[in-house]
Amino acid sequence: MAKYPEVKVEIDATSRRVDVLKEGLDLALRVRFPPLEDSGLTMKVLSKSPQCLMASKDFFNHYTKPENPDELANLPSLDFEQSVSVAHKLAIAHWVC
Repeated sequence: MAKYPEVKVEIDATSRRVDVLKEGLDLALRVRFPPLEDSGLTMKVLSKSPQCLMASKDFFNHYTKPENPDELANLPSLDFEQSVSVAHKLAIAHWVC
């Protein structure tokens, strides 16, 4: 920044879907699964982000422990609001219970 003091960098971390063009952003980094919705924008995968499903021991004091991934549908979960209509299927690569 010392080399280019007139350059301003503003970082806005949000879970809302931003409109890069309408909001005048030069760059947006999204953590999401491809494909990108039809927007005229380009998407490049920078890195894979493995995700993990977890629960506390106390949680299983109240709910039956699933024996296989299909039984996860019977448990309550905490999810981010999906603003995109594309559904993503979770692929269970390694099941440990």
